[in-house]
Amino acid sequence: MKKLPSHGGDYNFYKKEIKYDFSINVNPLGFPVIVKKLIKENINHLDKYPEIYAESLVDKLSDFYNCSNKNILVGNGSIQFIYLLPIAFKFKNSVIVVPNFSEYEKSLKLFNTNIIFYYLNENSNFSIDLNNFFHFLNKINFDSIFITNPSNPCGNLIDFFTMKEIAKYCKKNDKYLIVDEAFIDFTDGKGLINLSYKKLIVLRSFTKNFSIPGLRIGVIKSDKESISKVKKFLPPWSLNSFSIEIGKFLLEQQNYLIKSKNYIKKEKKFLLSKFKDKRIFKIFPSDANYLLIKILKKDLDAFKLSEFLINHHILIRNCANYTGLNSKFFRICIKKRKENSYLLNTLFNLPIF
Repeated sequence: MKKLPSHGGDYNFYKKEIKYDFSINVNPLGFPVIVKKLIKENINHLDKYPEIYAESLVDKLSDFYNCSNKNILVGNGSIQFIYLLPIAFKFKNSVIVVPNFSEYEKSLKLFNTNIIFYYLNENSNFSIDLNNFFHFLNKINFDSIFITNPSNPCGNLIDFFTMKEIAKYCKKNDKYLIVDEAFIDFTDGKGLINLSYKKLIVLRSFTKNFSIPGLRIGVIKSDKESISKVKKFLPPWSLNSFSIEIGKFLLEQQNYLIKSKNYIKKEKKFLLSKFKDKRIFKIFPSDANYLLIKILKKDLDAFKLSEFLINHHILIRNCANYTGLNSKFFRICIKKRKENSYLLNTLFNLPIF
């Protein structure tokens, strides 16, 4: 397979001017304007060390999630915790529900963890069948499960009942359940962040919700014993002064998230209506702020399509390097109307169609 970047937004990989980036799944409304003001206000703190473990942000988060501050850690994006978990818990046999975010697989491989893939089925729109999943788990030896909810890159939300049953199963069998809820605030679903089962580890991120990938604010919530184990490996000063102060502010901006979610619903509906009559694509149901699309045209794949679109300064996410997918799949995020219209007009006027 041709080489691909590990993530969206890797402009250096393509070495071409990108004006319309549909490869990263951040809030199309961008960050609240006041964030710039907060950065200016905290410029004078640059000559001082930030809090060692961002304690004031942790306290705010514990109030927000109605739990002890011993149940929460914050780090340099949720990616930091993805790489700390295999160290802290010494996983031997981990189940990854795929397709999934590639960094779980990468982090586990670094520590020689045996990875067992549970493949979601395209014919069922990559939804999870609880009975089938439990039947699969009962036949294998494992110590941990990694799930994203909603799925990345598929976008479908696993309902609360199903996720709760999986959490109960893991608690009963003394297994770790790691649930990445980075995109759940873009959905109408309920996550597991407020549950407190032993060995249930929930990841959240400020990055996608508030379009601040440059600030890196990630959250992990779990039982006190698990948090204590992870904290031993968390480097001090993982968050800078800007991230701490902006994180505290953004936590209070729930109305901004509601506004963003409503905007995304409207633009998703617009995009879907334009794709509806095009039989060259299959679009999978998505509860999130992005769409997984399969190319049905025989002589076209995501590599060729990406090449055509990059020449028009558009970047999409080629999903060929996702375990469980292939080069017929690509992903686009939901952006503003002007950008969405540009993508559609460019896409459907390419000479390949």
